[in-house]
Amino acid sequence: MTFYFCGSAALTFWNALSACLLAYLSTYKENLSFTEHIRKREINRKEEMELLLRFSNYVWQFVLLLFPAVMLLAAFKLFLSRRKNPILTGILALSALILLATVIDGLYIEPNRLELRRVRIYSSKVKKPVRILHVSDIQPRSINKRERRLFARINKINPDILIYTGDLMHPGPLNSFNSEIKKMSSLIDGVAAPYGIYSVKGNMDGLIARRNKIGKMIFLDNKEKTINANGTAIKLLGLTPELSGSPFDEISLRQLHSSIIRLLGLTPRSLATRRRVLSWHKSAAPDDFTILLGHSPDYILDMSDIPVDLCLAGHIHGGQVRVPFIGPLATGCAIPRSWVRGFRKVGRTRLNVSAGVGSEHFFLLPAIRLNCPPEITLIELLPWREKRNTGA
Repeated sequence: MTFYFCGSAALTFWNALSACLLAYLSTYKENLSFTEHIRKREINRKEEMELLLRFSNYVWQFVLLLFPAVMLLAAFKLFLSRRKNPILTGILALSALILLATVIDGLYIEPNRLELRRVRIYSSKVKKPVRILHVSDIQPRSINKRERRLFARINKINPDILIYTGDLMHPGPLNSFNSEIKKMSSLIDGVAAPYGIYSVKGNMDGLIARRNKIGKMIFLDNKEKTINANGTAIKLLGLTPELSGSPFDEISLRQLHSSIIRLLGLTPRSLATRRRVLSWHKSAAPDDFTILLGHSPDYILDMSDIPVDLCLAGHIHGGQVRVPFIGPLATGCAIPRSWVRGFRKVGRTRLNVSAGVGSEHFFLLPAIRLNCPPEITLIELLPWREKRNTGA
């Protein structure tokens, strides 16, 4: 008898799901608009992909919300049936409520719950306290309330230096992208950061690949910069996406790999990364506090034996979907899964990987975060004597 009701409930669920999804697809205007654009060939390939991503995002949000709703309907139908099965009804109802709460949290609540993480680094190279704000992976398609709230939060923190580790804007149709990047530039210009705003480009920044700056944000693509912040000399080096391990130009990466064979487990990219970092680090003065910027954290595997004072990265979004006791379901990087967010000592250096501000759309899925809220990190550089005095 139980199997009969289980089968009936399952059949009802899939029938309802199929009917609702077909109705949704047949009436959704953006689907018709997308099909019409493709038929008339009025938009280029990037615009087609942007429309596809946007459409799939709405469809998946609908499906994810529909799934627990239909489960609740199936439980309600079992509850009203003549042959009641309270155990099955309770299991269905409880599962549906848990799933619904998870979906709502992942789609609408957690992606907007920005956290501030704090890190303190004591060093004899630091003369007076310096506050560095590490931000990464905002990557919106358009500038909205979320981005304005983010920059309002940044201004409230009032850092001495702002460092950004790539993926500033999500690529899209060129006209709309240029319009939105101007808005982003205005937000960046509103940040005080008396000692500067510095960035590297990420794998999504192909449309701004040739730019040296956006507003007050200076791109350090394979470039060095030494600044004097509160009496402390800070020497920066920014890695290009290729050198950090997250290229936006796949052709140049293939050319790089075809020019040199693998040697002693090091790829051509990692050899180039080591060579560049070693050259930069050897040129630093003994009292220079060295900071290395890269979009992908994979570069740390090539140079953890080099005593860089601080390495910064993003790209992975902390895994974005993290299962309790398991961790991230996917990372897309070579570093250990436990390294995909947070601050740690790695070899002779320190690494901070930001979980980022935005959310990635994996395999046309909606931008979802679970157990991995967006974050920005305030890194305080403090004189070594303060650690001695406080006993920290």
